[in-house]
Amino acid sequence: MTLVHDTAVRAAPSRSSAAAPLLDATGLSVTFDGESGQVPAVRGVDLALAPGEILGIVGESGSGKSVTCQALLGLLPASARVEGRILIDGCRVAAGDARAFAGLRGRTLSMIFQDPMSALDPLMTVRRHLLQRLRRHRIPGDLERRAGELLGDAGVTDVDRILQAYPHQLSGGQCQRVALALALAGEPRLLVADEPTTALDVTIQAQVLDLLGTLRRQAGLSVVLISHDLGVVAEICDRVAVMYAGQIVETGPVSEVLRTPLHHYTAGLLAARPSLDRPRGDIVGIPGNAPPPGRVPEGCAFAPRCARAMLTCRVAPELRQLSPDRATRCHMARADDD
Repeated sequence: MTLVHDTAVRAAPSRSSAAAPLLDATGLSVTFDGESGQVPAVRGVDLALAPGEILGIVGESGSGKSVTCQALLGLLPASARVEGRILIDGCRVAAGDARAFAGLRGRTLSMIFQDPMSALDPLMTVRRHLLQRLRRHRIPGDLERRAGELLGDAGVTDVDRILQAYPHQLSGGQCQRVALALALAGEPRLLVADEPTTALDVTIQAQVLDLLGTLRRQAGLSVVLISHDLGVVAEICDRVAVMYAGQIVETGPVSEVLRTPLHHYTAGLLAARPSLDRPRGDIVGIPGNAPPPGRVPEGCAFAPRCARAMLTCRVAPELRQLSPDRATRCHMARADDD
């Protein structure tokens, strides 16, 4: 295990809080082996997360959201090449050190996946799932009682019945709650939630989001929420990072980014969002398609789809800090735009 204490913690690029980040990643890059060589999936991502903060990561499919978070938890396959600096609670973890991440997962870091069934063994009851996880993390005390408490914390009302049930006997919302209870069994400080509400109806979705907010307030849990739904991000997140073609193109407080986007890609995502406040015909999609990994155009990756692209966009823009809380990867953005 490679854990090196590092007191020189970098401040979050888009956050003015003086609290030391619980998670701090700099220059995170991920490449995979392809037919013609190394294919970059994530390119130079910087992320920081304060204790008790909820960060949303949004972007189209293939933008690098899930790969970024899997790299932060050491969940990528051995074929992936991960580079960059990762600090977890002030301790440096080598990006490719599987043993170090294995020692952190469950107790410090945890993850809930988009499909809750992927985290559940169809041959095991919920009770057995929870007891196995609690023993693995060496949680002291009455494990039977703790298993029931975890389900209660996850919003389960019929605890005794759910404990005896198998995954196929549960609804999608119940499975998601069980998956959340499993993710919280090791009492982690950071939870990565990858599209946790995608398959749920709006009522259950709201309950899961309320639960994450409650856990943040009561237990100080930090959350990274991956989502396509800007409404979900607006409801629960403190900050948002917008990803495109493996890079962060805009980041800042969620209320400011969604009200006054500085990058044209962010503005395009907002324009394409359905709304009851405007006629059906007013939804405008972003033209073209996001480039696949390994085929990102030179210069600004979004330029081929941007109606305001200029000659200067042929030069790749840097992620520029325009204020203590806002940063964007666009040549045309100015500090007074927000």
